[in-house]
Amino acid sequence: MKIARSWRRGMVLLQTMVISMILAYMGISITRWVLNRYMSATRTYRSGAARASAGGYAMKVLASPTPPASGTTNATIGTTGNLKNISYTSSGGVITVSYDEEQ
Repeated sequence: MKIARSWRRGMVLLQTMVISMILAYMGISITRWVLNRYMSATRTYRSGAARASAGGYAMKVLASPTPPASGTTNATIGTTGNLKNISYTSSGGVITVSYDEEQ
């Protein structure tokens, strides 16, 4: 049984289309995976940088000759110049530092 020439051409085109769709899907999946890893690494870096900046500023303020009373202070921290809220409370010799991370 012979298959007509037009049917063979159609089957080759169909196979080509299916392979190209599979390759496109693989490319999109790999790109999505790479971007998710990049976003995760960026969030981890920013969180660590914000924590280090807030802790360093709070220790600088609290180590000054006249440390301020407990409360909230707004300070420009880091090289980007972003305004972050750093709050610290001291009670009974225990100092608690909290901060707002960059998003």
